[in-house]
Amino acid sequence: MTFQWRGALSVCGAFLFQLILGTTYTDGNMGPYIMSYLHKKVDSSQLLSSTIFIATIHPICQGSMIIPSGYLESKIGPRYASFISTILILGATTLTYFTIKMSFMMVLLTYGIMFGFGVSCGYGATISNGVQWFPNNRGLASGFVLAGYGLGEIGRASCRERV
Repeated sequence: MTFQWRGALSVCGAFLFQLILGTTYTDGNMGPYIMSYLHKKVDSSQLLSSTIFIATIHPICQGSMIIPSGYLESKIGPRYASFISTILILGATTLTYFTIKMSFMMVLLTYGIMFGFGVSCGYGATISNGVQWFPNNRGLASGFVLAGYGLGEIGRASCRERV
């Protein structure tokens, strides 16, 4: 049995990709920062209790789009699905820089909905890619890839504390 270096590199890349997607666990922690900025700078009538919407809209969008994202990945392949995911996530993050200066609803659109759709596109694509390379070790490959999703919170939390 020979070791598949390309497959191992693909699984490691999927792990790193999931590491980025795993930062979604910090949505609940980012909410108070976003809401206090909106309350202070944009709309003083905005309640800090609206933080709950930021923490829930993203997983709702991610969950509702996972099946269509899987269909998309089966048609265009994991590489292009991951690319679309990257564009959506980067676009959502970049646009949130601008929408936070406008309104809470615009933040929900970019930071919540658009980011959630981006995560759903990349989530399934990276798992299926790892499993395709190691059909005899599907559990090990998908477990390694998903470990990145779970560890994503650690990196972003430590970065956020430094900023």
